[in-house]
Amino acid sequence: MLSEFDYVILCAIARFGDGASATAIQQEVEVATGRSCSFDELYTALEGLEAEGLITVMAERAAVDRPRQTCCVTAKGLQAAASWYDRAWDS
Repeated sequence: MLSEFDYVILCAIARFGDGASATAIQQEVEVATGRSCSFDELYTALEGLEAEGLITVMAERAAVDRPRQTCCVTAKGLQAAASWYDRAWDS
């Protein structure tokens, strides 16, 4: 079952479509929630969402030396977010 934080992260990733970076996700979460979001907190949540098959994380070649990781919501992730939203409004 998704937490509210997980739901907000899924929505942030979906908003960017294919290839949401951690920085973009963090900024979107902070705007949506009105509170700060540390990278540690974000990466912990992203790892859990990936382990559940709700997002995919891909490495892209970047202009700098290290690859940039981007995230995409899977069909299972969209379904989980929709279910969370429906339950939140039924409460």
